[in-house]
Amino acid sequence: MLLTEAYMRADDRHILYDYRFPVTPKWFNLTGLSEIAQLSGNSEAGRHKSIFFKINEQEFMLKHYYRGGAMEWLKDCYLYTDSRRVNVFKEWRLLHQLQRWHLPVPTPCAASYVYRLMFYTADIILGSCRPARPISSLLRAQKIDEKHWQLIGKTISHFHNKSVYHADLNAYNILLLPEKDQVYLVDFDRSFICTKNSPWRQANLDRLARSLQKLSNQYGSDFHYEKDDFAALMDAYREG
Repeated sequence: MLLTEAYMRADDRHILYDYRFPVTPKWFNLTGLSEIAQLSGNSEAGRHKSIFFKINEQEFMLKHYYRGGAMEWLKDCYLYTDSRRVNVFKEWRLLHQLQRWHLPVPTPCAASYVYRLMFYTADIILGSCRPARPISSLLRAQKIDEKHWQLIGKTISHFHNKSVYHADLNAYNILLLPEKDQVYLVDFDRSFICTKNSPWRQANLDRLARSLQKLSNQYGSDFHYEKDDFAALMDAYREG
């Protein structure tokens, strides 16, 4: 348990937060948030938008949880069993662990779920990584040079060396700020510290390769990616 971890409940909303951040239930409600914060745009990553906002000149991001894969028809509803299994609380705690290991992830500020009947919906508030951008959108605007593909490969290697399994490692969830040589991994929903000696590392890398190829097939010459780019990433990954 994080030493600065705190819990509050407001009506149906359960909130886990770092008491060093002055979070209130209004932070999780768009109407309430607009009363106390300056809204500053939406995210470029993924299929669903996240809201950026500023409080005292510090930028945060509010992300609502949506389902994917075979259960996408449930949209944003998750089956509730008990609070220990709530995915947003698990992601919040995992991000704190990754920060203790000095891995480049967004700062976890607060996590929340609302439980009704058999299901719950969830939200998480993170420190903003902007102006870093997902490589999925960056590659539509420009080519990424070999140096930065290598930096991405080394970054993924650092996570894997700590046995961090990223459940959805794709081009939307790798953020890059080339001017400052900064790389972040984001969206750790369903991710965990892996204790099994299974081929999960290669499966992670294969998932990323498929994501890049899919975007390349979709956008054609407007997507500045070649297979040699992934080879540069893999060379750096192997060196660690």
